[in-house]
Amino acid sequence: MEESNISRLRGADIGYLTIDLHGTVRSCNEKAAAILNREYTQLLDSKLIAVLAADKRFQKLHDRLDRGLHLLKNEELQLANFRPGHNEGLTARIVTLPDSNGKIVGAYIGLIDDSEAVTARALVLDSIVEGVFTVDEQMNITSFNASAERMTGWTQEEVLGQPCKTIFKSNICDVSCAVSNSTRNNSNVCYDNDIYITKKSGVTFPVSVSATPLVDTNNNIVGGVETFRDISESVKNGLIISAVADGVVTFDDKGIITSFNNGAERITGWLETEVVGRVCDELFFGADDATACPITAASQGEPCNIIDQDGYVTDKDGYNIPISVSITPMLDDQKRAIGCVQTFRDNTANLQNKL
Repeated sequence: MEESNISRLRGADIGYLTIDLHGTVRSCNEKAAAILNREYTQLLDSKLIAVLAADKRFQKLHDRLDRGLHLLKNEELQLANFRPGHNEGLTARIVTLPDSNGKIVGAYIGLIDDSEAVTARALVLDSIVEGVFTVDEQMNITSFNASAERMTGWTQEEVLGQPCKTIFKSNICDVSCAVSNSTRNNSNVCYDNDIYITKKSGVTFPVSVSATPLVDTNNNIVGGVETFRDISESVKNGLIISAVADGVVTFDDKGIITSFNNGAERITGWLETEVVGRVCDELFFGADDATACPITAASQGEPCNIIDQDGYVTDKDGYNIPISVSITPMLDDQKRAIGCVQTFRDNTANLQNKL
């Protein structure tokens, strides 16, 4: 086996050792020595069968190796009795080491303390800013990370074993449950809006969710994983924008309309669903040149900075409504323009007053 493959198999939290054709330990790490209750120097050059025979917890691995190295195959053994009285045991991974002719000349054995692996996974889950929970095949909660606790007010101890719908009380629980759909269809499911879940206090809040099936080592679906993010702030900002009397429109860097608020709908008669995806110059144009789009600089194809410029917007009935337009670029974290935000107001009354 190549050294790069051995390195991947070892890992920081894996005890490993290699044995030759005679079952003699030729290499190992401190982790493996500790798991086998031996000193590192004692383990090297010892007969692994003899070491395992001295501890009944390793009986299953002992019996497998005692059948002869030539009968070994790449496999994984679960030593459930490694920690009596605990759910977590020891996982032993056996990988045969062939020579250039394919003849087995040794084996790599990885020893993974499942209790430490579970702890490591829990630490990773708790470092994720999104809420994350898992369910079994009966949709009962099996894990609940720290962010999920913070956002909902429930603790993991309170929700473990509970049906997820009794905890979240979401508006999609009995209609289009994300995690249920993902496990039933063996696919990823994402909902970005119009999803609400209920905190322990009874307060509801909006979230975006994504779900994926949870599979075992044989690719059998054994449950699901769902992540959720509190989008209260973005929903609030959206409500504010929708409440603004002026029209507010956003465009991407190609001048394609990406959003259209209530004010814009009221002024033009167009619905957001009718204009999103259309090019800006199909609706908006400058007062001094009917072919020029005030949203995009024709020469560079980049969003412009415009303050109170006169222009026109074509309403749904085909009439050109005079408007006052202000445009600000939207920038990414590298200060590059990725689109723009336009606000506009109906300028008809002002022009009539000047007549």
